[in-house]
Amino acid sequence: MKNLSTKLMLLVLVPIAVLGVLSVVITMRTNAQIIELQATKMAGTVATQVVTDRKHYVQKVVSKLKGSEFGAMEGAAADSPHVPLPATFVMGVADEISKNQQEYSYKLVSRWNVNSGNALGDDFLKSGFDNLLAQEKQAKQDGELSPEKRFSGWKPYAQAMEVDGRQVLRYVTADAAIGASCVSCHNKIELRQEVKEARRQAGVDVGHTFQLNDLMGDRG
Repeated sequence: MKNLSTKLMLLVLVPIAVLGVLSVVITMRTNAQIIELQATKMAGTVATQVVTDRKHYVQKVVSKLKGSEFGAMEGAAADSPHVPLPATFVMGVADEISKNQQEYSYKLVSRWNVNSGNALGDDFLKSGFDNLLAQEKQAKQDGELSPEKRFSGWKPYAQAMEVDGRQVLRYVTADAAIGASCVSCHNKIELRQEVKEARRQAGVDVGHTFQLNDLMGDRG
């Protein structure tokens, strides 16, 4: 399998956090099975990096500026004094990385996306998200996930396939609601009339209510 690329989908799925999918593409040349193992490991590393970057941004920037004239705000433009929301920050970094190299790419996606670019745009993403939802349901039934207990057993969903003429590994992992502010913000968004109408048209549950530690999206 030549030029195996890794496409990591973080089911960041997205913030505004459309908590959604992170896509990473890594090109290698060697034995097919070894390539896939290396690509999977790299995808996991990128997913961890994205989560860590966002966490650090929230703790060191967003939290400190909360309530000030520079506080994070939805739709903050480049010339705005406000800093971007965490998900917007992550997607901005992802765009810059994709412009500067072609070895990997990633993004956040979600069933409850706010921006069209963060939707579950193909069968792989939809299957990956369904897989994560099933994990969430089982974890709640087993008492391993609740607003008071963060689930540590998320398993990624991955598949090797051909995309645009080259072999890639697509990889999706859960993006859960780790902060009360994330939950509050997303729940308010789901109550907007335009969002409710978009959910109806997409066949997605309307007025979805998130709780702390729930799956919000994926990274890929």
